[in-house]
Amino acid sequence: MAVLSRQALYDRIWADPVRTVAHELGISDVGLKKICRKADIPVPVRGYWARLRAGQAVKPSRLPLRGPAMPDTVHISEHARFGFARRDPEAELAEPLPAEPLFEEMIDEVRGRVAAQVGKVRNERDLKASHLLIRKLLADDEKRRLKPGDAPWRITAGEQLFASAFERRRLRVLSSIFTALQKFGAQPWVSDSEARKIGAVVGVERVSFLLDHPSAKPNCNGEWQTRPGWADELRLTIDGHGAQSWSDTEEQGLETHLTHIVVQLIVAGEIRYRASVRSSYEWALRRRQELGEELARRRAEAARKAREARITAEKARRAQLLVMAADLRAADDIRALVARVVAQRAADDETASRWGTWALDVADRLDPSGQLVADLRAWVDETEPIADEIVA
Repeated sequence: MAVLSRQALYDRIWADPVRTVAHELGISDVGLKKICRKADIPVPVRGYWARLRAGQAVKPSRLPLRGPAMPDTVHISEHARFGFARRDPEAELAEPLPAEPLFEEMIDEVRGRVAAQVGKVRNERDLKASHLLIRKLLADDEKRRLKPGDAPWRITAGEQLFASAFERRRLRVLSSIFTALQKFGAQPWVSDSEARKIGAVVGVERVSFLLDHPSAKPNCNGEWQTRPGWADELRLTIDGHGAQSWSDTEEQGLETHLTHIVVQLIVAGEIRYRASVRSSYEWALRRRQELGEELARRRAEAARKAREARITAEKARRAQLLVMAADLRAADDIRALVARVVAQRAADDETASRWGTWALDVADRLDPSGQLVADLRAWVDETEPIADEIVA
């Protein structure tokens, strides 16, 4: 898996043919083109390299500015963008420090660029050609309407969600916003039947907003209700990063702010993306610090255990040495005893001779010096000068 900046991948794409770069990255040229298209990175058109080899003057296409809330890094090959697999701290710390995210384009500059792309948002005055999501809401609502021949107990007209003038106006505003967002490249979404949980995916960020009467609130279960009655006051609020709010006033309705609303929804995605990138960077710094502390703790613990093991081994060797010294004294005492007994008996005393042979054999088996001479190198290699830490 390779992670490249848009600029780095753009430079490689225009330095070598796509097929060559794709082979180096371990993917197909078709896959690489899809990645470039998604990241808004232009690739050489057919015949570009032939004209270049022929000496013709050809210029590479310019790399566009990063789109609002679009990542500046490109991940090559399949991988999990989210989530984290814990690895060895030393391996992680050996990796380069994460680069601090810097954004040369100020938010006001982004807002100006977005406004130029969005243009003027058209206010839809009816729902005949509304956005696809709004048409789906209306189609589902039509199924709730009581029709001639329906059993009265099956359904009532009051169960229609979007029959009131307030809801029809609200859907017109929502359709105007969704259509403009879709044209820009954002993906609007509605996640409930009352169309209160709404928003758009801008780049890689999910931006939600509320469009309802200022007094509207969910019930204790977090469920929203549609509003009956006339076309009352509307308020649109973007929450979180990039928060902003617009409401009807006596002078003008919410519809006059549609262009500003769409622009701010897109800019809110960029603001959230920058906050997310900054948060990820700060998390990476904190993790490196925690990894360094964890690695230091592991090393200190390993050193402590190793020292304890050496001290334990030294104590065992000392105990063994004392046993060997005691055995040597016992062997010498036996030899002295044999010498005295044999001296007091006749030289040809067979009984004394046999007893002396047995006793001396016992002394030889007790005497550790012969074995110690043979194993002396092992004793020296295993011994370390830590006697000051040994408690006798």
